[in-house]
Amino acid sequence: MLAGVGLVLYWAGVFFYLRADEARRLEHLKLTAQEQAASAAENVKATLNLFDFALRSARSAVSSGRGALELHGGLVMNALPEGLVYQLFYIGPDGRLAYSSLGPAPPNYLADRDYYQRLAASLPASDPVLVSNPVLGRLTNKWSVQVARAVYREGRFAGVVSLAVSPEKWTDILRHLKMGERDLLALVNSDGGLVLRTLALDQAFGKTVPQDRPFLHGNGTAGGFFGRGFIDQVERYYAWQRLPQGLVVVAGLSVDDALAPGRDAHNIMLAGALSGMLGFIAAILAVLYLVRRSEGAARLLEETEARQSAILSAIGDGLVIVSPSGEHLFHNQAYEAQFGGAGAEPRYPVVDSSGNALAADRLPGLVAAQSGTRVDDATIGVSAPGGETRWLIGQARPLFRSGEARPHGAVQITRDITRLRAALEAARISKVAFDAAGEAILVTDPDGVIIEVNPAFSAITGYTREEALGHGLAQFCASESGRNALAGILSAVAQAGSREGEVATRRASGEEFVAVYRVSSLTDPAGRVSHYVILITDVTDRKRHDEQVWRQANFDSLTGLPNRVLLHDRFAQMISRARRKGGMVGVLFIDLDRFKPVNDTLGHAAGDELLRQVAHRLLNLFREEDTCARFGGDEFVVLLPELREAEDLESMARKVVETLSLPYRLGERFVEIGCSVGLASYPGNGDDVDGLMEFADSAMYRAKASGRGVWSR
Repeated sequence: MLAGVGLVLYWAGVFFYLRADEARRLEHLKLTAQEQAASAAENVKATLNLFDFALRSARSAVSSGRGALELHGGLVMNALPEGLVYQLFYIGPDGRLAYSSLGPAPPNYLADRDYYQRLAASLPASDPVLVSNPVLGRLTNKWSVQVARAVYREGRFAGVVSLAVSPEKWTDILRHLKMGERDLLALVNSDGGLVLRTLALDQAFGKTVPQDRPFLHGNGTAGGFFGRGFIDQVERYYAWQRLPQGLVVVAGLSVDDALAPGRDAHNIMLAGALSGMLGFIAAILAVLYLVRRSEGAARLLEETEARQSAILSAIGDGLVIVSPSGEHLFHNQAYEAQFGGAGAEPRYPVVDSSGNALAADRLPGLVAAQSGTRVDDATIGVSAPGGETRWLIGQARPLFRSGEARPHGAVQITRDITRLRAALEAARISKVAFDAAGEAILVTDPDGVIIEVNPAFSAITGYTREEALGHGLAQFCASESGRNALAGILSAVAQAGSREGEVATRRASGEEFVAVYRVSSLTDPAGRVSHYVILITDVTDRKRHDEQVWRQANFDSLTGLPNRVLLHDRFAQMISRARRKGGMVGVLFIDLDRFKPVNDTLGHAAGDELLRQVAHRLLNLFREEDTCARFGGDEFVVLLPELREAEDLESMARKVVETLSLPYRLGERFVEIGCSVGLASYPGNGDDVDGLMEFADSAMYRAKASGRGVWSR
């Protein structure tokens, strides 16, 4: 009876222990699943932050034009992990593919995609980033997950920028977390669509999870439940965490795999109970019970340490725990990649911010472990094989045991800031170029108030930097027309992004000069103008030179009258205007009589003076709208637009003969010459310049033949 009672009590204890052990394992399963879900959520958030940074930058590049977007697309694809993203693309407001980092593609209408429609319907104030369910590309025939943001211009929807992410590569990143063969990690959209799944991913494309899953209902941020996989029917405990983007990260651990060790122990205990005497079996089972508990605690500790190691290893920054003697108690893979391996001495050469060699005992972790003080923002350069120097920013914190004054170690974290350092250096170079530029450069706010100028601005305008800052551009304009011209340029820039034009400008001394203003606008992520950048070039000398060249090409250097080139141009314009209005144009072809004897007798200087006086008399004789030109030698041509009657042409010819026949004073002498005039008119004597000039020339020769000092048609 005593043995029976003991056996009953023993088996009751065994069954109680087995149930408690099962409950403990299930509780351990829950905690492990929650930790896996938390680790996976951090991993997904870090990946989404990387994608979002690329999308925000691409959205800014869309506003700067296709060239900037193509440049940015190449930079983004090179910066992202290889194979993770198929392409960066931009869908225009018409729903058609406008740009792809893969290059030119056939026309593709994408406005029917769910993520496009949701972003098109979203408000600019919310500005969400959307992660789509896997979609099958119409051109690539590949499954991809679209991570997308809307593009806005002046508060209005202007399309979508998106990254086509490889679900296989993204899933590979999640698989780095230690999991059992039947455990899984999944990423689920707010509508229940499966985005990623570490088991049987190809069977998950286009699938949705059952609607009874708790995370599809309510707004909780985390939770857990037991359930069966709707694809493989494996019973698991599912822990989930909701991300800000609405996505849910789910970690499912197999219940059978978690309880299998306990079931094995149960079978062993039953077999032992039946193998011998009750007392011996009871004693052995008691020992086994104690041993099993010890093993379970050790295994639990080992699993906890493994989880912590996995979490620290997944951190992208380099992490190492060092003792005061320099021994590495722990380090992750990122640390090995940064320093070339583990150990008290870094494998790669290390320098400080000035480029001087840095000894191992001056690294932040060892300094904190030995001194007990924290180290912040220590700049470290690591020379990797190939000659490239990678720059890190280091932090270190000492570790203390309870009741001890001296640290037993320190934790050091190093982050790669090579790209940030390069960006800061590029900004410094841009500042040097800004200050060294030969053209005046101004930067204004959206209202045109100056916030920065370069030294060339002061050299060109005479205004100091202090005199310019805080003032509007209008104060530099020399006139109201100059202010209107500048206002027109700025208004056009708001629409086109850049524009240039001439503006009459005044220096600080009051001197006026002509300047070309080249104005470009900078926009913020929302597409609003944030700054104007203005280059000012003094073109006064160039315009003066251009005007001189134009005058030399179109005017006679001796008389100042239009030459043949300008005469032909004006004649063509007069005919065109008369043809439209039904008017007349008259031509007087004048040849001086007895000019050659004056030139031969008194010399070329006297002849030149005589020609100048002839030109002066012709200018005084005719109206401003008439054209008096020197045709060549001693020949002149007068064009009379808007001629009313043919008789008016003969009247003007009579006045020309009378005026040019009056005596001329050349020095101390007076000379008399005459002229012969040929008449022609449009449309009576021709309908083009060459025909009318030929007719007037022939008429002039008929006048000469009839006795000189007369005119003829």
